[in-house]
Amino acid sequence: MKNLHFPSKIKVAIVQLRNVFTAEKINGKYILDGVEGKMLNILAEKLNFKFEIVTSPNGQYGSRNSNGTWDGIIGLIQSGKADMGFGALSISEDRSEVVDFSMAYNVFQRSFATKEPSEMPKITAFTYPFTLTVWILYALMILAATVLFQRLMFRNATIMGSFLSVLGSVSSQAMENVRETPWRRILFGL
Repeated sequence: MKNLHFPSKIKVAIVQLRNVFTAEKINGKYILDGVEGKMLNILAEKLNFKFEIVTSPNGQYGSRNSNGTWDGIIGLIQSGKADMGFGALSISEDRSEVVDFSMAYNVFQRSFATKEPSEMPKITAFTYPFTLTVWILYALMILAATVLFQRLMFRNATIMGSFLSVLGSVSSQAMENVRETPWRRILFGL
């Protein structure tokens, strides 16, 4: 088996992102912070290499330009100005065509938030199952039934009395003053 040569100095392209990767050069030495900054320190210590930080010129992770080149961290690696990239890079098929990715070591779950819905008003809650058109047709049906029943069944009652009888019948209250003849039972049932 062939021994691979690991370089003693690596150029690392980054995007400064608080709590993920931050780098500051003090007295010629890089002070790294964030999750990935600490990971780079551990890798450099265990694999015995030094690194130079190259920041993304436009502060981007990398997107394809119209001419096929890339910008951001991916562009720095593609052009050879950096050997490795850090800073919460997401793996995509387009990026995989131009750079090699390590195994995924972090998974971000997407979530969203919305305003908590308020309680439905109790007094109008019965109207929500149907549309406005249905309620208008329902009211017209009650008015038509009132006129029809007043003409055929409640001849001695006023229109208001007939309306209250039909409305009461719709809300499970029995109608009064209905003579028990077979054709009126059929009409009433319809």
